[in-house]
Amino acid sequence: MSAVSTLAPKILVLGAGVSGLAFAAAAARFGLQVKVFEKLPEFSPPNAGATMWWSALHALEGIHLLDQVLAKTVTAPSTISIIDSTNTSTILPARANAWHSPWGAQPPLQTAIHLRDLQEVFIKCAGTRSIHYGRSVILVDQDSERVRLQFEDGSIEEGDVLVAADGLDSFVRTLLYPPPPVQYRMSASRCWQGMLTQPGRISFEQLRTGYLQFKGVDLQFSIYPLNRSHVYWTAKARKSSWSSSGSSDNLTTMFQHFPAQVTELLSLTPAADIHEVKCCDFEPLKSWNQGRITFTGDSVHPTMLFPDISLAIESSVVLAYLLSEFPLKVALDTYWSTRRGRTANVNRLAYAQDHKRDWKVFTAFGELLRQKTIAYTALRKASAYDPWSAVGFHGSARPAVKVTQPDKLPPGWQW
Repeated sequence: MSAVSTLAPKILVLGAGVSGLAFAAAAARFGLQVKVFEKLPEFSPPNAGATMWWSALHALEGIHLLDQVLAKTVTAPSTISIIDSTNTSTILPARANAWHSPWGAQPPLQTAIHLRDLQEVFIKCAGTRSIHYGRSVILVDQDSERVRLQFEDGSIEEGDVLVAADGLDSFVRTLLYPPPPVQYRMSASRCWQGMLTQPGRISFEQLRTGYLQFKGVDLQFSIYPLNRSHVYWTAKARKSSWSSSGSSDNLTTMFQHFPAQVTELLSLTPAADIHEVKCCDFEPLKSWNQGRITFTGDSVHPTMLFPDISLAIESSVVLAYLLSEFPLKVALDTYWSTRRGRTANVNRLAYAQDHKRDWKVFTAFGELLRQKTIAYTALRKASAYDPWSAVGFHGSARPAVKVTQPDKLPPGWQW
């Protein structure tokens, strides 16, 4: 870890989720002074997983956290099956999805990790003393020299920069941007996520091949083995197919025609570990910077690529690097100019894919597959993005990401 320079700007970060902690970890690597403030009383990440593209892995490699993160994951091939949910037949057999990256390897399109494991890696790098829980902000103010946060307990913190990483319903964003507020664009699907602990009770062998995704008429189910004690899954149902009683309680009925991997996983997951997720985005903001205040993560560029967190990690890590290398205004302007196109492009692709009625008409399967392949290929190319190239950072080597083969899963898996 780089030594903290006495001349480095003092940075305040609001929010200790993935974005805020990723920024804090990167800032520590680049020798910046950081204080992170979180309104929750203690470290309490959700019992959920998340996926990361190659671009996020490369961002983490640039701050020397790639090995620590991969050690917490099962990096395995990702497979996809297109099924006809009316008769459970498989139209397109499962096949691996790999992308040839500039590393010269073929990492999977996605790597999945438990959010607790990922945030613990970030906290260890940033240092626990830099993160302050139970601090709820009620006022944000700035002048030409400083930015100030006032908390519910009456205390005040001052710094040179404020990084707002306070999530989709950002308090800072509502203060700085005049009404009308951003207009959320909701997903065309209803989304759920679930976590099964101690998955040794599951009998099917297919999970040993890695991540599985099943697509049917208006339905999609994805399975992500995270480690030897957790299996994370997500479910999506097109809004047009909802019944008036649509809820997590009837997911088993909704997916009853899907393969056994899906129905068995749903039946074993406790109801308390199944949650509906708000999946949405909004049109790109005209600017991410207001004086000494900037944004990262869902507070400025949420995406419908649930449950992917790649953009949040990319932006947070790049922002930390720029603040360590350039004067404040240059750093923030460069951050905005290099990240706005990338995030807007991914959000556009994600929105288009989310609202396309894919897999609906199986009688026109050939044309449907052709159109879907075009959209999917665009996202695959987006996943191979190098977040460092746009800012000219060449401080790290580019080692290959090793893909764990099915017979090399962590010891203790009892499928």
